Amino acid sequence: MKRIRIILAAIFCCMISATVFAGQPISPQKLPASIKNFVQTHFKGHTITHAECEYESGRTKYDVYLDDGTKIDFDSDSWDTMNGKRHVVPTTAVPSTAGQRVKVENHGFRIGKIDIDDDDDEIELFDDLEVKFTPFGVVLDIDD
Repeated sequence: MKRIRIILAAIFCCMISATVFAGQPISPQKLPASIKNFVQTHFKGHTITHAECEYESGRTKYDVYLDDGTKIDFDSDSWDTMNGKRHVVPTTAVPSTAGQRVKVENHGFRIGKIDIDDDDDEIELFDDLEVKFTPFGVVLDIDD
């Protein structure tokens, strides 16, 4: 009986912590100016439909959703993931080293998702091709 109570208490604590640390809705007007400027610059004609704010390891993260279904993840005020879902990610938002390399190797490329990490950048094209780069544009892996 005591063991069951401990297990139930542990489950309850996990549920509470998941609720507390989950993304909280935030008004698009309350987003940092740098995020709003990024969207206005690279996603002209699109608006932010909703956003979520999350505090993780002392950092503020934002998930921003646009009216065309695009999702952009920001770590503080710089983006780290853009997922166009059914829409092309604008080439103006792609880091120049990775974008130029994809453009050279795959004429007429259409980026569906891009993920920036400290170690590598990953670009998914609409023709089911994934390309991984170093931050300097050197291709690490091509996966089709």
